[in-house]
Amino acid sequence: MKREEEGVALTSYTSMQHVKEDFALIDIAEFQHLLQQEHFQLITLESRSLPGGKVLWLGLFART
Repeated sequence: MKREEEGVALTSYTSMQHVKEDFALIDIAEFQHLLQQEHFQLITLESRSLPGGKVLWLGLFART
């Protein structure tokens, strides 16, 4: 599910480069579908647009 793209753009904040391995570019619709197949229901969703056309996405799921 991980795309072959750079997840964290170069920035003057070196701390962001230290955590870049903790982020992944995903297909949100595919991810939600996979979790639904495992009987998880989306209960909260938040997304924020970022420069470069990326989105910071947070989804909280509960097992149904």
